[in-house]
Parts: sequence; C-alpha cells; structure tokens
Amino acid sequence: MNVTFCGNRHINEPDKIIKWLNDVLPVLIDSGANKFYLGNYGDFDYLAALALKFQKKVHKNINSILVLAYPEKKFELSLYDQVVYPPIDDFEETGPVQPGQEIIKCNHFMITKSDIVISGVIRNVGKPAQTLAYAQKQNKVILQYPFYTIM
Repeated sequence: MNVTFCGNRHINEPDKIIKWLNDVLPVLIDSGANKFYLGNYGDFDYLAALALKFQKKVHKNINSILVLAYPEKKFELSLYDQVVYPPIDDFEETGPVQPGQEIIKCNHFMITKSDIVISGVIRNVGKPAQTLAYAQKQNKVILQYPFYTIM
C-alpha cells in the first residue's frame, strides 16, 4: 500500500503534528503500508520525513521516497531511502508544465501513485489545499490532522 503526505509549509505546533504522525503511521504500516512518497517543501514534509525515519527503527520494510519537483533542491539524504525526479510532463495531458507549476504537478504525481493521503493541511489555501482537493477528486483515502478522520 502506498501513502503520500500533504501539508502546509509553515506549522505552528510541530510537536502536536509529530505526535499525531507517530500515532497514525504504525497503524498504516501494520495494515500494509510500505511505500511513502514525500515532498521537501516545508515544515509538514520535514516532520513526515522525521516520523518515517523514526518508524524505520521498528518497521525495516518501509521505504521513504523523496519526490523532487526541482533537481537542484537541497535535502537531507539520510531521511530518505530513495530520491526521484518524476517526468512530470509525462503526466500532463495538456502539454508541458508551465513555470511555477512544477510542485503542483509533482504533488499530483505523488497522489496518483498513492492509495492513502496523510493530510496536515490546516489552512485551506495555496498548493497544499489544491493538492488535497486533487486527492479528494481522485477518491483517495485521506487521513486528516488532527483526527484519524477519513475524508
């Protein structure tokens, strides 16, 4: 089972988010989740990567995959098992991705590859909200912070 994360760039209560992730992730892993797609564009993405690294101490079979929209983006390699730069234009029916849309298309790539979305979208604006709306349109199972609510 494949999982991706979607959340805001700036998080005011990181301790609460990390605790929630550490509650949610073992349940998903015990249910068969083993491949996790992550971005690298803000606080929520970083907290998700940290939570997965913590889970790897117990669950050796999980794989964390960093999906980059820009090949030159810096990241902490030790947090990920694999790094991919998807051929975003291959997933776009309307032609090449316009400048500034790379992250959105990368997020769509991760949603398409996943069965479940773990959402830390706490402000319904910007790219995270657009990504969450895309996941809903694709009928993905969504676990929304701060609950185990499935949307």
